[in-house]
Amino acid sequence: MLPTLGSIEGGLSQGQKASFFCLENEFWRIIALDTGYNSVGLPLLEYIFWPDCALPAELVSWLGELFKRDDDRRGTVLLSHHQYFSRFDKWYPKPALQLARFITAPVLWFWGHEHRMAIYKEFGVEGAVKAYGRCIGHGGMPVDLPPDAPPHPECPLEFVDRRHYKNDENLQIGINGFVQITLRDNVLRVEYRDVYGTVVCSEDWTVKDGVLSRLAIKFSV
Repeated sequence: MLPTLGSIEGGLSQGQKASFFCLENEFWRIIALDTGYNSVGLPLLEYIFWPDCALPAELVSWLGELFKRDDDRRGTVLLSHHQYFSRFDKWYPKPALQLARFITAPVLWFWGHEHRMAIYKEFGVEGAVKAYGRCIGHGGMPVDLPPDAPPHPECPLEFVDRRHYKNDENLQIGINGFVQITLRDNVLRVEYRDVYGTVVCSEDWTVKDGVLSRLAIKFSV
């Protein structure tokens, strides 16, 4: 698929050389990480010895080049498939431990893998980058409703969509949705919309000297 992606010039795609990338401007840096590269282990054994989703060496080397400036004051937004932490499911902290070499301030981190929509307060494991986690894996698959007794209550949850999707098959599933991000100077707006177009939640972030601050958050459900 990589040759069909990338920037468009003269109506033709220029191809994408890797499964990770960075979009940046004067105020923000949005980095997509490939946590899937090391996410598959030996057949059957991977359910006993879980792969740690470590970032491959080429990606880590690229990050070193990306963050080689000590005076960079942009805000960092991360995108990945696997979750760093979760109140409801397995954790994959290895990439966050690797990122601590380059990132010192908390980041805004969007991930999927889990089929649900959840917003976390700042959290992180010892020795790893701290993150405001956003689980947005509720796009194209049936959404898992959160359990009454989550296995990781230590994760400081701010919001999880508990709404049931009404259906005629008696399926106990949640409501699908997506996220829209808008950048305007040093303000980043995030709108969490459901399949009906309703803005379930919106939040505004700003960055100063590389430090993220949330200006406002609004819930509609």
